[in-house]
Amino acid sequence: MSYQERLNGIIKDLSKGIYERDESLRLVLLSFLSGKSAFLYGPPDTAKSLIARRVSLAFQDNANTAESKSNINHTDSKNTNNIKSNNTNTFFAYLMNRFSTPEEIFGPIDIAELKKNKLTRNTQGYLPTAHFAFLDEIWKSSPAILNTLLTIINEKIYRDGNTDIKVPLKGLVCASNEFPTPNQGLEALYDRLLIRLSVLPMQNKESFESLLQEADTEITIQNPLSTQELDTIAKQSKQVRFSKDALNALHYLKANIAEYNKQLEKHNEAEIKANGIYVSDRRWKQIAELLKTATLLSDRDEVLPIDIMLLKHCLWSEEAHKEIINNLLYKALKESQTQDEYKYIDLKDEYSKHYDAVCSELYYKNQKPKQVSPTTKDLYTKECDILLNATNTLFNEVSIYYKELQSKCSNPFLESSDYDIAFSGIVKYQDNIKQLELALKQLKDIIQNQPKPIPLKLGAKQEVKQYKYKPTTKDELQKLVQDESIHLGDIDTSLITDMSSLFEGSKRKDFSGIESWDTSKVTDMRFMFSRAENFNQPLESFDTSKVTNMAYMFHKATNFNQPLDSFDTSKVTNMENMFSDATNFNQPLESFDTSKVENMEYMFSGATNFNQSLESFDTSNVKNMANMFAGATNFNQPLDKWDTS
Repeated sequence: MSYQERLNGIIKDLSKGIYERDESLRLVLLSFLSGKSAFLYGPPDTAKSLIARRVSLAFQDNANTAESKSNINHTDSKNTNNIKSNNTNTFFAYLMNRFSTPEEIFGPIDIAELKKNKLTRNTQGYLPTAHFAFLDEIWKSSPAILNTLLTIINEKIYRDGNTDIKVPLKGLVCASNEFPTPNQGLEALYDRLLIRLSVLPMQNKESFESLLQEADTEITIQNPLSTQELDTIAKQSKQVRFSKDALNALHYLKANIAEYNKQLEKHNEAEIKANGIYVSDRRWKQIAELLKTATLLSDRDEVLPIDIMLLKHCLWSEEAHKEIINNLLYKALKESQTQDEYKYIDLKDEYSKHYDAVCSELYYKNQKPKQVSPTTKDLYTKECDILLNATNTLFNEVSIYYKELQSKCSNPFLESSDYDIAFSGIVKYQDNIKQLELALKQLKDIIQNQPKPIPLKLGAKQEVKQYKYKPTTKDELQKLVQDESIHLGDIDTSLITDMSSLFEGSKRKDFSGIESWDTSKVTDMRFMFSRAENFNQPLESFDTSKVTNMAYMFHKATNFNQPLDSFDTSKVTNMENMFSDATNFNQPLESFDTSKVENMEYMFSGATNFNQSLESFDTSNVKNMANMFAGATNFNQPLDKWDTS
């Protein structure tokens, strides 16, 4: 039986009775198989310890032990020079706290040896004799424990008195519901926890119902691994090599991370310290070893670009990094692959010619339908059908190729969505073919029914709007908007970066056309519609991705009540008085990203109609909430999840 077949069976056995934890089980299993450590991040009671215990059952002798007993630790004897491996794979678990002592983790002082002036510990049944371990609330433990763990994790050595003991530890899982506090000397240990996973409460309704109704499951692993096999896997993985494409993808990834940090550095040094992505040389080395192990267990001898998708679990240090890492991975894999789309281009050209012929035959230049004989319509319909058949054939060919590629590059530790990202060129190719198929069906409908107007040709773009005015400064724009005879839709705002106080106190009654404004460069919108009592125009098309200040934006805009859920507020730091005295406003704001907001003073003060859920607000950086809901007489929503620390 191949490694991959065996692992797929083990993962299936491990997953019994556990819901929405497949990814965590697979990756903790990989950490044990590669001799790396893992960090599980998430709130209490989300099965973090259960995941570690369950995965330890994949190894011989633990496999047939009832899960409830897998925490019992036994060793036959203690050897002060070296711990000899035996046939029992032990599991050690401990919940850390700030009063935890080394005795609780590494064993009590050996009194008999102490009388001989030897400071050693009775390590039997403790971490130094365990094959697998789980340490909960890791960041709460003392420096004495954490410093000792550094050597155990990195070198698999425990210093007992004046003797170095080789520990049998194959896998360590640490967990916490918080990240290590900066500048507390915890960075070195965190860096050694290679695989990092978020373990969140169950989201799926079916999983929740199954959890409530299903009886306890006794786990039996059909083909468990032994610790001897782990040693064999470690030796064999050293022979695995990186393909040229995989090395190129890693080079692109490393360069993309450096470029991302460089862009942060342009803002200020504090920004890169707070949000920069740092990957140490040691971590890159561990990543290489992890990828080699995963490749070996995929029954291959060469690391492929697809395997690099595992790095999305290795490179982030905080939640905010996850999406950034995913984007950098996607970019690196995209840059390292090429995709030939000549067949699609040929078919698209044929469609384009057919479209032009259909429009010329069935319509006048003013798009008015001509009177056409059924025979002519049948002729063009048949040509559409021929192109549709060719399109379907091509799509099937590409789908078969994609499945063959997936099979060739299969990795038991990846998710199905990882393949779509790694082979994004092929996925995009399939999407393009589907778009062509849809366009052909629409064209067929045009032929049979001759609707008016004619839909746009595939790939055609709308005509570029011609503007009457193109201000280059805020002052120029302000003069234009103050002239009520000028329609706002005739103003090109693509060069404007500051719209603060633009309509403050405006008596303008017609704001139509503002919805077409280009705000992609705007950074300041404070007081923009303050006291503009007549303003109530949709703003869903506004690009606010660069805006940092929205203070007083809709202050006393008493008529305003339009959806703002399309607003990107990820860079906003100031929302002071944003909706104060906006008495008509009552729209959902759950999509707002408030992670960088520092000031929410008087934000909804006097917004008498507002009563929407704000539970999703991230208030971790807010320094001022004074009078936030003062006079918001209708507001009655729970805020108990807010971070007000």
